[in-house]
Amino acid sequence: MIHLLFFTFTTFRVLASSCGFKSDDIVTYKDAKECLESIPLSKEISEKFRTIKSLQVYLTSDAFYSYYQGVPAPYGDKSIDLSEQLSTLNAQEFTNTNEFYSAISDVVRKAGNPNLLFTKPCGWNFAFVLPLGISAGFDSTTKSIKLFFSQLPSEFQRVTTAASTSYDYTKLIGCEITAISENLKDSELKMKPVEYLSQWAKNNVFISRDDAVNFNRAIQNDFSIRFQETAGIPPQNRTKFNFIDDKGREMTIDLPWMSVVFDDIKKDSLETLCPLTEASNQKNSLLKPRKTLRQRITNDDTAYVTAKLMSYQGKKIGYLRIRTFDVEGASLQLFVQQLIAAMKSIKTFSATSFILDMRENFGGKPGLSLFSLRYIFGNRYPIFPEMVMPKSNLHTELNKHNILTQTPHYEYTKSTNITKSWYKNTVKKTVKTTSGQDVSFDYTKRYTVSQFAGEGTKSDVEFYKLLDCDSPILFAPEDTLILTDGLCLGACALFIKKLENAKLGRIIALGKTDTDSFAIGSGVAGQTMSSTYIEQLPSTYPNLTFNLPLPFPRSDTSVSWPSEAVYSYDWTARKNGANGADFLEFTNEAADIRLSHFPSFDEFSKTSIESTIKSLSRYFDVCSPWNVKISSKCKKGSEKSDPKYKLSNALYGFPCDSTSFTFDESKCAFAQCSPGYYLSSRNKCESIPKLSSSLSAAEILVPIIILLIVAVLIVVAFFGFRRYRQKQALKFAKINEYQAIQDVPEDTSVMDTDDE
Repeated sequence: MIHLLFFTFTTFRVLASSCGFKSDDIVTYKDAKECLESIPLSKEISEKFRTIKSLQVYLTSDAFYSYYQGVPAPYGDKSIDLSEQLSTLNAQEFTNTNEFYSAISDVVRKAGNPNLLFTKPCGWNFAFVLPLGISAGFDSTTKSIKLFFSQLPSEFQRVTTAASTSYDYTKLIGCEITAISENLKDSELKMKPVEYLSQWAKNNVFISRDDAVNFNRAIQNDFSIRFQETAGIPPQNRTKFNFIDDKGREMTIDLPWMSVVFDDIKKDSLETLCPLTEASNQKNSLLKPRKTLRQRITNDDTAYVTAKLMSYQGKKIGYLRIRTFDVEGASLQLFVQQLIAAMKSIKTFSATSFILDMRENFGGKPGLSLFSLRYIFGNRYPIFPEMVMPKSNLHTELNKHNILTQTPHYEYTKSTNITKSWYKNTVKKTVKTTSGQDVSFDYTKRYTVSQFAGEGTKSDVEFYKLLDCDSPILFAPEDTLILTDGLCLGACALFIKKLENAKLGRIIALGKTDTDSFAIGSGVAGQTMSSTYIEQLPSTYPNLTFNLPLPFPRSDTSVSWPSEAVYSYDWTARKNGANGADFLEFTNEAADIRLSHFPSFDEFSKTSIESTIKSLSRYFDVCSPWNVKISSKCKKGSEKSDPKYKLSNALYGFPCDSTSFTFDESKCAFAQCSPGYYLSSRNKCESIPKLSSSLSAAEILVPIIILLIVAVLIVVAFFGFRRYRQKQALKFAKINEYQAIQDVPEDTSVMDTDDE
């Protein structure tokens, strides 16, 4: 084996001292590491203790805080007691702030919830990057996954150029990787690369609780690009690879880690970007605005929704990709316009089959995702869910000042309007912790639906209304394929899990297939909250100052968490929801089909996506066991013992045979409720409630006027009836008086006297 060893002598910016960088600099591993580790942990203000204490208080408001201790199957091995784990850090010694805050980040990330994010102070300024990325592919001959060197995302390709002063690393792109090790002392790399990367992802990637999904994330970015906002510093300055070159020789090379700098840092002054709050009187809100981690890993492309129309083997296929729900203002308007135009183009094409691609969608606005879901699939399910927010001291305090209820919410007419009487219908849930103890927690129902914190602007609502209508074209579930790589996060996870709940299409999971499970989405929640937001509240609500968690002692430290959990519409789970199994976040929706497919760097280009569509088209010719093909020949089910044997407002059809995976036309079964109805917990097709607070002024005034008219008529009728009763009473009184006169007997004694 030939060992290629290149020491990268960078001429672009070599510095002998700590820090002193310009924005967009590419610096050596050593310089970046020394800069990050240049801030000592303050003992004078008990920085370690105060940070952990404040974080523990904030986390009690996480909607899933208690459930992390006993995660439902199949992810029970991912359970973690966050408070206990954080407390152990108090007993440890740390040499600098980066080491300490990285340890906190490692603990928090192990919860496996992408909405729970701890941000290290000053870490956002760096990202360690290898000169090459890693991609995966499936070898149909050997039936195995292989790894290859690939080019970095466009925004980091300059790292390849900067590192290639002694050797042109671009020559390695496309070469098969046969071994990986971050331990440079390994003289012989024995572990297979897929096995090594899977293990690395299991220990270092926590964007999901699912190992297959975390592997997808590792090959996409996380192994080759490590944002210091949340990730740790690579253990050594180089990573060792074995690979097969273009001549078929097995070679070894050590790729150097470089670091990209995102902002100016003066020499020996990193701490000026994240000072102690007492020393600077600075708050996080006063620091220089910057892109969030989500924004950095999300493409800046404004093609939020794209469509592809294709005829293949007698099928007319409409392909739709939704890249993100993270849009604001003009971008939100553009998203809505693109979605409407895409669906109309699919209708014009007269597509008979539909592919919806949700890969690499890192979420955004939950309300937008739900309106998009209803627009694409029609009003066939009550997609706006019931939610729950945990009782905590923080929530109680915010509610006391009417902060939690100020954002307008769309609500079902059947549910109770949210007022100051926010805590009601308290439910107690029992959670079994990792130690086997049963712990009870109080939760309270809150009927929020499509409008979430930060989404309540007037312009947003107006854009949502454009999607609050019938879809131009509706596809049957058997004609619909939904693609996910598991990296469907937050609002995207809410979208795809509710879609699966309603059985509106078949879900295809793309990635490793050798694991028992595959999470189709992660991080389902309603609104999220952050410590940065909480720390800013006293400027608006002075009375809150002494009743909130203490601010983090170091500026630019923050944590965000999901404050609302979303209930599942799986009625069995709702009934038997021990350990949170009734929450969408913990429901284990199995994909209908799992394929070993990994995207190329140009996966979504015209040529590559056409190839993907062709390879998937054969799955339109088979059905999944739950599929029922609606047919007018079926008016009821074949099995009388089935509680859905014969329902009103329901559609029936031919069920899928689980052996041949074709529709059995000799049987009939319940398919779905008619449009405008949904299958309730009582196994009845009930009317989907209409949204109430999305009514226009005219729609609100007309019922009020009608009510006033009815009220006036009632009053008139009441007084008219009263007057009628009075007249009747007077009439009867006169009649009685007349009768009384007629009934008086004659006085004969008087008459006799007169005669005399």
